[in-house]
Amino acid sequence: MLKLEYFYYMVEISRTGTINKAAENLYISQPYLSLALKEIEAELEVTLFKRNNKGVTITDAGKKFLEYSYEIIALVNKAKSLRKNCDLKAQRLSITSMYAFTMLDLFHHFSAKNEYKECKITYEEMPNKFIVEKVFQGATDLGIIYTTSKDIELNQKEWNENGLSFVPLVSEPLFAVLNIHHPLAQFESVRFSQLHAYNMILEKIKQPNKNAPVENNPFPELFKNSNVNSIMFDNNRSLFYYLTKNNDCFTVGQKSLNLTNPFVQSGLLKYIPIDDLKVHMITGYMVNTGFDRFALENDFIDYIEAFFKMYNTDGTLCF
Repeated sequence: MLKLEYFYYMVEISRTGTINKAAENLYISQPYLSLALKEIEAELEVTLFKRNNKGVTITDAGKKFLEYSYEIIALVNKAKSLRKNCDLKAQRLSITSMYAFTMLDLFHHFSAKNEYKECKITYEEMPNKFIVEKVFQGATDLGIIYTTSKDIELNQKEWNENGLSFVPLVSEPLFAVLNIHHPLAQFESVRFSQLHAYNMILEKIKQPNKNAPVENNPFPELFKNSNVNSIMFDNNRSLFYYLTKNNDCFTVGQKSLNLTNPFVQSGLLKYIPIDDLKVHMITGYMVNTGFDRFALENDFIDYIEAFFKMYNTDGTLCF
């Protein structure tokens, strides 16, 4: 008998093109996933994927079963969302965001409103690259992620094919973040060539390494002539604090996501656009279209959209 998880396995294998990567994303072992695929094919008496040295290629039968898998997952998601269509006090909302002072404050101010105090609203931070998978699996209702102007068209196509909807909130240049006493802090904008004389500090996940030269960093050109500081940071809070103590280094980031950073608000750090980088950072929210939207989720989306609309207009904070 076909198990429900088999349909999720089918989608993930098709999406990644390899059993190894699919197993990694599903948090199961590769042998277990291979065995599950054989069980599905034996049950259906068809071949779903052709194996090769580079991974797997979906067959015609596989494409049809993939369609069924999406339909079944969509129905399961709708069933799960029944609880979300009850009265507001009974509703729950889970939010997953990349590390961002602004999003943390938006969550705090929204959940503290009187009408939402009895609702269960959870907030989790994780690296940007893991959030899409969490939304796809239905493990979170709303994901806050970023992409770039050079990648968004291709990403949107892939996300839409997987039943995901990404709505941009803000588009902005990449900024160099500097101590206010840094030699470059006097400028209104900087160029790559000016930054190369200083150490770049990054979170651990963005540090280049043998297996992932520019892990989670959409601008590999930053690494070409930059000295990446050997200090390792697990989070951007510690990194920002280190910046306030040193005048000879910098990091990069999105200004809109750090509007409420206390080190920025106190004047210790400054955001300066990198003007010869023509690619923009695009931050937005992602939802799984297989789930019915509910009142609490819509209220939060309206709240963050209003905030970024104000920011895009005049940079005002509107908690």
